[in-house]
Amino acid sequence: MTSIVRQLVSKKKRRFQENGFDLDLSYITRRIVVMGFPAEGVEELLRNPYSEVARFLTLYHENHFKVINLCSERLYDPGKFGGNVEIIPMEDHQIAPLSLMFKFCRIAEDWLAKDENNVIVTHCKAGKGRSGLMVCAYLLYTAFSPSPQKALQFYAEKRTKNGKGITVPSQIRYLDYFHDERQKGRREEVEMQLAEISLTANIVSFKDVNVVISSITGTDCCNPTRVISTQESAFKVQKSKLGKTLVISFSQLWICGDVKFEFQTTEVSLCLKDYQALVFHFWLNTSYIEGDKVSFRNKRELDRPSRCLESDTQVSLFFDERRPKGEKQD
Repeated sequence: MTSIVRQLVSKKKRRFQENGFDLDLSYITRRIVVMGFPAEGVEELLRNPYSEVARFLTLYHENHFKVINLCSERLYDPGKFGGNVEIIPMEDHQIAPLSLMFKFCRIAEDWLAKDENNVIVTHCKAGKGRSGLMVCAYLLYTAFSPSPQKALQFYAEKRTKNGKGITVPSQIRYLDYFHDERQKGRREEVEMQLAEISLTANIVSFKDVNVVISSITGTDCCNPTRVISTQESAFKVQKSKLGKTLVISFSQLWICGDVKFEFQTTEVSLCLKDYQALVFHFWLNTSYIEGDKVSFRNKRELDRPSRCLESDTQVSLFFDERRPKGEKQD
């Protein structure tokens, strides 16, 4: 029964089922392994039991494995895996700054170069999205895959039964950024002056929409710094609504680097208190914004869209100016 429950939790991900093992774990290449979180206690009923993961690693890769934990929400004693554990914390369903993606690649590269028998074992919680982003970056970093699309396809085939590996649009976008930087070098950091956000969605006609803009400071992607909330703003913000379209205008609002846009609505919880419900979000890096407009033309291009959104939801960002980071206005 326990095995059946774990298989239901792992859904369409491929499992390792040999020599008595039944683990949510896949070999992406001979030397790159992705798995679900190694759990203990009651959670073992749902996820990979830590003891079984340790037994697997000892049997197949004793003294030749390095574990990389991508979870920000849960940690464990590295001693459980002989101390050879690296932690690169990421939030679930979110991106990693390019610097963290390169950090993962350098750690993997250094470890695998030490011995031809060495393997990298990486996991997040489910062992799918965050792990997939980093592993696909490594496939590009080593030129194992020639393009982001090929890396995504290869990972999806090796990790899942239904060909759905990385499904968060912003993670896919950041893989494109990573490939561009790997091929052409680092882009100049730029600041963009955000002039307007236009949202066309069915919820606009019957709900108030709040937009929260945050940016990453340094490499701490788990605690982005809030730039503005259109509901509580020191900036000058103007909203206008016509049918299903909401237009939000800003005055002198500059954004830079890795920026998150969260669209929220006010809901009433069971305890009758208002709270902000997430409708969708997305990430952009300002160095990769071309021209004065960024558009998302349907619901599928947004991260974690609410079920209440109709498929024809559209979002556009309009920019007035761009300048190198730190450059003062005349």
